[in-house]
Amino acid sequence: MTKETTGYHLNPQIYFSNVRSMINKVDEISNLILLKSFDIIVITESWLNSDVTDNYVSQSGYKTFRRDRNDDQRGGGICTYIREQLNAVEICDMNDTEIKSQWLLIKTDRLPRGINTIILGTIYHPPRNDDRCLRAHVFKCLDHLLTVYPNSGILVLGDFNQFRPGNLCGSLKLKKIVKKPIRGGNVLHQFFMILP
Repeated sequence: MTKETTGYHLNPQIYFSNVRSMINKVDEISNLILLKSFDIIVITESWLNSDVTDNYVSQSGYKTFRRDRNDDQRGGGICTYIREQLNAVEICDMNDTEIKSQWLLIKTDRLPRGINTIILGTIYHPPRNDDRCLRAHVFKCLDHLLTVYPNSGILVLGDFNQFRPGNLCGSLKLKKIVKKPIRGGNVLHQFFMILP
């Protein structure tokens, strides 16, 4: 994203990583923020729970949004840092106790014509979880968001493991950004986009 004194444009610089526990990587994340100018940092498999305070994982200049794993759950969790200038809020009515997802509404000073907000959805879909449940959840969320925020650019990314989107792409006009396998012949981390 090009930074100017007057505001931001639509193409935020996004960093995404599956870290398998943030607890021992907070300094590494701080160094990443110092070295790179990412506007949004998305982390899956944060392994955070209610015992870890926001003060421990917060980063200067960024708002922290967490969807922690259940205290007795192994793996999972989402943590997103968004630069404070981007004015982000969580869309809490999208939460589902069975699906680990996070939906954020991001308003910036400047966006291309026809787009008034960005919606960022992050998914963590553990291996062997039911693809049908996740498809239904994503369809329901996107259908709702497209109705309530019709002029939004929507980005959906995350650790989907072996998830098959089925007819999601066709029925919701989701454009799949990651098309090549990145680990063992599988596309585990996916990125989809919808523009008005």
